Amino acid sequence: MNDQPSRLFAIHGFYFRIPATWELRVNKGYWGNGYEMFIDHRTPTLNLTWERFSRTPDYDRTVTRMAKRATQHSDLKLTRTDPLTGTRQGRRVRLEGSEGVFHAAVVRPDPDVNLVLVIRQMLPGSALPLNRLIDSVKALGEDAPTPWRFHGLALDLPPWWRLHGTEHMVGLTRAVWFHRPKNRLKTAGVLVLRRYACASRILRETTIDQWVEERLEKRETMRQRAYASDGTFSAIADAPGLSPWRRLRGVREERHLAAWIEEGEDRLVIQEWKGAGPPLPLLRYPQDPEDGALPRMENT
Repeated sequence: MNDQPSRLFAIHGFYFRIPATWELRVNKGYWGNGYEMFIDHRTPTLNLTWERFSRTPDYDRTVTRMAKRATQHSDLKLTRTDPLTGTRQGRRVRLEGSEGVFHAAVVRPDPDVNLVLVIRQMLPGSALPLNRLIDSVKALGEDAPTPWRFHGLALDLPPWWRLHGTEHMVGLTRAVWFHRPKNRLKTAGVLVLRRYACASRILRETTIDQWVEERLEKRETMRQRAYASDGTFSAIADAPGLSPWRRLRGVREERHLAAWIEEGEDRLVIQEWKGAGPPLPLLRYPQDPEDGALPRMENT
């Protein structure tokens, strides 16, 4: 990928570089395991699965499973496997069929992180793009700050924030994270990011604060509203307690809101946080969202 523009893709505690023309078409799963499929100009080009193991993985067994799935609906045959070289653990795989040669790999990017990726080309051709992707992949531990770069979103989160779900459609990307410190079952915080296309058409003659206030829940009122020098709007939406017991105790429900416009792409971004403890800071990424820098935040 050194001979063409590339960009960072980061999700669920691992990241790597992909060609700039690739788009994420299928996104399923959570921190522990899941599946991604990328397209290049609407053509499926690569799929990837990941799994976090509690023990040392059996790479040969994983290769056998992957080859079996790949050959179920085609004439592909597993013709060669080789150990990865360098610090990467895993296997390189060669599959051959009537359409040509396909390359794949089983990769453990970091021996100290129990994450294994299974990456397979969906188009026949050279192994070079796959090799470059493998060289760029990085894995992070469960207690590490984590970058997220997908569907146009660019943010860095402290440890223990896990992506719960995404919604991606024409004109809107929505993602929800839960904060569960040290993998506890109880949710300590919720983060929602929404990114709208055509901000100038959505807002028209309306200011950002007016647009946000019009979409509050009926029982909410807005307080502590402010604009920063860069045009970012922030506020707190305040409401009575959700339960009779909380209302009897005088507990108020708060949502911390922020909104800003990505001028270059005409996108409106809305950030919502709700939970216990100090709220998340503004997640408007101040640097190049393709730089791959790890977060500068402390654990929360």
